Amino acid sequence: MPTLAELATKTKTAEELWLRVRRPSGAIATYPLWFVHDGERLYVLSAESSSEVWDLKATPEAEVAIGSSESADRLTMRADIMADPNWVPMMIDMLKKKYAATHHERMAKTAEAAKSGHIIIKLKPT
Repeated sequence: MPTLAELATKTKTAEELWLRVRRPSGAIATYPLWFVHDGERLYVLSAESSSEVWDLKATPEAEVAIGSSESADRLTMRADIMADPNWVPMMIDMLKKKYAATHHERMAKTAEAAKSGHIIIKLKPT
């Protein structure tokens, strides 16, 4: 299994990460999500009421695949939910730097939606 540092180049160009979590029922769920990488962690912006947030609150361990759900580049990670809304504008800026050039319209919708009820999921390798 690679380290997050070894995947740094791939995290810059990958469109999505695939977050695989255990649901409270015991079932496995996989979510494709936009993300940013700061060198030591991955960050995801998500609606506070989303399934992935509820799942991670119940069980904070997750598996992350970079680039596609079938990628061999997988990491076991621990999720921390950052509910402080002051972090959201910074996250939007980081997402814009990564995605606005190729996904301008979707990024604009994401930025607008993030004005209410969004949190950040911080993923750190275990």
